[in-house]
Amino acid sequence: MNKELLEKLRNDVLNGNHHAKLSAIDRLAELNSNSAFEIVIKAFEDDDDEVSFKASTIIKTCSAKLQKKIILLFSNKKWKVRNLASDVIVNCETPSITTLIEVLKKNIDTNSIFWIIKTLGKIGDFKAFSALREIIEFGKEEEKIAAIEALSSIKENKSINLLIKTLVDENWHVRKKAAEALNDMGDVVVLELIKNIGTDNSDMFYWITKIIGKLKSTDATESLIDLLETNKDNEKREIVIKTIGAIGNEKCIDHLIERLNDESWTMRKYAAEALVCSGEKVIPKIVETYENENPDIRYWAVWILGKIDDKKSYKYLEKAIKDEEWFVRSLAVFYVGDLKIYKLIINLIPIIDDENPEVRKSVNGAIEKLKNKKSIKYLEEYVFENSGKLKNIGENILNQIKYED
Repeated sequence: MNKELLEKLRNDVLNGNHHAKLSAIDRLAELNSNSAFEIVIKAFEDDDDEVSFKASTIIKTCSAKLQKKIILLFSNKKWKVRNLASDVIVNCETPSITTLIEVLKKNIDTNSIFWIIKTLGKIGDFKAFSALREIIEFGKEEEKIAAIEALSSIKENKSINLLIKTLVDENWHVRKKAAEALNDMGDVVVLELIKNIGTDNSDMFYWITKIIGKLKSTDATESLIDLLETNKDNEKREIVIKTIGAIGNEKCIDHLIERLNDESWTMRKYAAEALVCSGEKVIPKIVETYENENPDIRYWAVWILGKIDDKKSYKYLEKAIKDEEWFVRSLAVFYVGDLKIYKLIINLIPIIDDENPEVRKSVNGAIEKLKNKKSIKYLEEYVFENSGKLKNIGENILNQIKYED
């Protein structure tokens, strides 16, 4: 190749004006040789963004030797140069995994390590697995985190299991990154997660159930129910219930309702929250549950119906206003006001002087929320049909509304 031509083009790339640089890069691309590309690589560092970007798009195929020179730019002080170099390696027709790993194993600077790992992740080739595993097992925190992100692009069982193993790393940030990587990999990880869900390690158990919940994987339902029924660790059972709630599988409804009678108040609350997550489809079952002779279960049934806020359940809140237990009555009254069920304002009048102070407080609070034009017609009918003290109470509320308007 004409050495004089190459020298001229080199001079244009390094010292020419904007147009001379772009023209020289085009000419070097036509030459399509290692010697030409070595000059193009120098243009990656040009302060002119158009020049540096154009240079990075020219190289589509190059030898491992030339790729090594590009990899050396990972230590450049400019982020732009490091990023361009990474993109060039990734976009090569045959990116050299071997070269990247060889450079990685040498004693190099932090920037180079990070960008080599990042580039391996962009390529997503299983050939990089061993090198990434070594970093995850023995590297520094920031190196481990970069390697975990890179590994998430290699969706193989070995990668998944290594990430699951990393959920017990001594560093919380590393554990969290491994969990995020597994979550980002999607449903492909679920089977391996299920295999490990019976772990005794609390960190691994926490992250596995959290990931399954985020992925809303119904495939894990049977395993979760089994844990709920057989595990004696209340803390773990609470986590399982939260996960079941996040998934929202109908198969779990009966099992969750059973937990409303659990000896642990926390377990009952988490079960109720999980049932709320399932939405209106649980209402028929919850309505049946309200008929239970256990007042605690009736309380949670009302709590769930109120949280779901579906008009089909309003008549059961009306019934619960008359419950024999004050704490059930009080909660039902609260929801009548909170959900603005205006027609039930008249159902509150007979219990405005309830024997329990908490119920009386709830009634007064609910009536304040319901004193609105929307409740006038119900109050007028009530006043017309009643007499004595109840009539007077109804008239007083009605006059307050009209007066305030």
